[in-house]
Amino acid sequence: MLKYLLLFSVIGFAEEISLSAEKYNGESSYIVTKPNQKLKAKLLFPFSFNAINISFKNRIYDYDIAFSSSFLLNRTLTEGKDYDWKDNQLTVFSTSQNSVEKFHRYNLKISKNFIEDIDFFTNIQYQALNFKWSNTVEKDFVKDKISTNNKLSLEYQQKFYQLNLGLKYTQNFGTLLFEVEPSFIYAHVRAKDTHLLRYFYTKQNNNAFGYGINVKGKKNLTQNS
Repeated sequence: MLKYLLLFSVIGFAEEISLSAEKYNGESSYIVTKPNQKLKAKLLFPFSFNAINISFKNRIYDYDIAFSSSFLLNRTLTEGKDYDWKDNQLTVFSTSQNSVEKFHRYNLKISKNFIEDIDFFTNIQYQALNFKWSNTVEKDFVKDKISTNNKLSLEYQQKFYQLNLGLKYTQNFGTLLFEVEPSFIYAHVRAKDTHLLRYFYTKQNNNAFGYGINVKGKKNLTQNS
C-alpha cells in the first residue's frame, strides 16, 4: 500500500512521465564454507523475467530530479543448481525449478549542471529480488542415490542498496543525442536463504565498491518524440 501512495504522490509532482518495458537476464550466486569441517556449498540462481518501469522527472531550481519504479510483470522458469563439497570432493548435486517470486526497484537520481555539457549526479537505488525453488532432483554421490521432491525446497530473498556518484557528459549531433555516465558505486546487499526441507537458513551482509559506465543514444523522430 505504501508503494502505491508513494507513486501517486510522485505523479502529482512530475512534469514528465514515461512508461517502458524491461527485460532482465542474469544470475545470482553465493558460496558458503565451513573450513573446520572442510565443507563448501555453492548455489546458483539464474533468472529471466520482464518488468514494467514508470519514471517521473521534474526540475526544481537548478536540479533535475528523476524517480523511477519497476515491478515484476512475468517470469520464466530457470534451473537452479546446488553443489556440496567435502574435502574438495563433490558429494551432492541438485537441480530445481527456480522462479522469481518478487521483484521491485526504486531509483532516485538528482543531477545538476556545473560545466557546459557536464552534469554531476547522485543516484540512490533500492531493489528486492526473491526466488523460490521446487521440483528438486538430488544426486548423492556418497550414497550413489538419486531422489526427487516436488515440494517447495528453498526460498532466497535479496535486498540491494546502491549509491552512485558520477558525471554525465552530453553531446548533441543534430537529431542525435549521446550521453556517457561514468560513476563510482557503493552497494550493500542483504540476503537470506531458507532450506525448507533441511530446516536451516543462512544470512549474508555484503559491502562492495566499484565503478560503472552507462552509455545512452537517442534520436528525435519528431519534435515531441
